[in-house]
Amino acid sequence: MQKYEGYENLILQCETLLDECEINFVKKAKSLLKEQDFYADPDDFESVMSVAFRAIIGYGTSAKSVLDGLKACLNKDEKLAKYILKNSILDFKKNFKEKEPRFENTLEAAIARFSSDFGLNEDIVIKKAEQEQIQTNTISFDGENTLIFGDIFSELKAAKESELWLLNLYKGVPIKNKAKITDIENEKLSLKTELIQLIGIKEEGPAFILKGENISSDIECKVLNFNFGAGVVMLEPFRRSTKTAALLRAHPRIQPSKLTPVSLLCDNGRIDAQLFDISRGGLGAICANGLRLQSGSKLKAIFNLEIAGVLKQIDLNLELVVALNYQGTMRYCCKIADTTQPCMSDIFAYTDIRQKETLDELSKKAQDFL
Repeated sequence: MQKYEGYENLILQCETLLDECEINFVKKAKSLLKEQDFYADPDDFESVMSVAFRAIIGYGTSAKSVLDGLKACLNKDEKLAKYILKNSILDFKKNFKEKEPRFENTLEAAIARFSSDFGLNEDIVIKKAEQEQIQTNTISFDGENTLIFGDIFSELKAAKESELWLLNLYKGVPIKNKAKITDIENEKLSLKTELIQLIGIKEEGPAFILKGENISSDIECKVLNFNFGAGVVMLEPFRRSTKTAALLRAHPRIQPSKLTPVSLLCDNGRIDAQLFDISRGGLGAICANGLRLQSGSKLKAIFNLEIAGVLKQIDLNLELVVALNYQGTMRYCCKIADTTQPCMSDIFAYTDIRQKETLDELSKKAQDFL
């Protein structure tokens, strides 16, 4: 995007204030997301909102990259993406003006440029939940279509004699086991389940009660405490969820067993990074200093995977989904461009092995509690 008048003075003279505003900008976006009762991966969402803030004040990221990144976090919901951006910007402008009115016109120029590129000048309205009780028991998809559910605790009480299913992720691997309600009182729920599930929740949380015969939608729960000896977790069910992250993933995102250097080759040069995660559908890579690439860029990843004691070189064609800049670290989220590539059999074998190893690791941790 083109620089705006006063860019250099704003960046140089308001550096500390802008750092503070970036933190508040991300917090505001998270509160807007919560109002809509929409689940997004917290790390990805915070990262992409940080990228958006820096794009507003002129750090070079294109409006298209920002929008693509935010839509990727929000299940391709462009209206929600624009709603969150527009209202976060309004909050940013208000806070900045109160603390540094001298640069109000400069900031207006920055916002006008960004909003024009983004299409944020149009009216974007999504109704907010009016009170917590409604928010807990409704899910709004676009501000117009709303599903209304019964009371969460009424459903759980009705399901007291039934088996429920619990789900959470451990290092990217879904952990799912049956659970039985042992107590439900004062808006707190105690569930008895497998020890491996309890350890998975303890390590990574939160816990999800899955939709079932007596439960009309997935329920995201806060963890209050554990009784590992009894195999019980106490939860506080606090919101409905139609977008449980683990269920949306076509393939588990597996973390490598050790540091794995990866070279990403593109038209602009080469990026030396570390493999962050890998699946049958794509991979993530991180580095301290990387190139700013557009979503949709074609990449070739070159790295080694150890499979059954043998080191295999992987040459993999990718398409960039989004590049996120968060706290000085670049993260590249990519999808595999063609699943018929010769190295795919090695990727399948590696992810299967790592998934088993991850589950074995969790089982060992569970055994340590016995």
